[in-house]
Amino acid sequence: MVIGLQHLILKENRVNQQNLTLSVSANFISLSVRDYLSNNLLKFDKKIFKTPLSVENINEEIQILLNSNNYENQKFDKIKLIQENNFFALVPDELYSSKEKTTYLKFKTEIKDDDFVAVDNLNNFKIKNVYIPYVNVNNYLVDLFNHIDYYHYNTELINKLFEIKTNEQFFVNVNNGKIKIILFNEDSLGYFNSYDIENSSDIIYYILLTLKEYNLEINKTEIVYIIDHDYDNLFDMSSNFFDNYKILNEDFQGDFLHC
Repeated sequence: MVIGLQHLILKENRVNQQNLTLSVSANFISLSVRDYLSNNLLKFDKKIFKTPLSVENINEEIQILLNSNNYENQKFDKIKLIQENNFFALVPDELYSSKEKTTYLKFKTEIKDDDFVAVDNLNNFKIKNVYIPYVNVNNYLVDLFNHIDYYHYNTELINKLFEIKTNEQFFVNVNNGKIKIILFNEDSLGYFNSYDIENSSDIIYYILLTLKEYNLEINKTEIVYIIDHDYDNLFDMSSNFFDNYKILNEDFQGDFLHC
């Protein structure tokens, strides 16, 4: 893991009318560009990796993706970086202390004294998402664009689902190599977990496991999929196990967090 102190992430006055969003992980990198005024999607591109990237190689792949779209030297009004990794912990506000940030992560990964730990707010739930960001990616993008805002993938996913949900409570975000299962209990976050997966059978297994652990009836619970990566037989298998499921982002032009 690349660690260390971050460069200063700067803010500047609006100089362009386009916003860039980048999502990075070991399994994929994606970008989208939106018009600032209309919010229309101008571009979406995504690269999938069959073999997970090392942290050190992520910057190279970002550079390739930006160059292929002629964005490396472009000015943007806003740059948002969404980082996906397993080095996170959700901590209720009443249990959170800024002095104990590394303590919350010690069961997830090995923490070194000079590791930089970031914190996102899930304000709707009074929860902190404590995580280790890709510092090398942050520094590379600050050098390139001068200013960025960055968040953990889980923060963005939970917050966005809460904002748009109606009566749904059981969500499954499917991406390359990983799923996130989110369970809402009215206006509270009832459950969240992230699982590494290889195929559709893994996805069905973790859904069934969560249903069982929370005593939810298979025939009555609506499974809401957010499909950011296709697994060929997922919906055939889903039809065999679940009476009630749907795809939330079926008509989207890009990944859920880019739309």
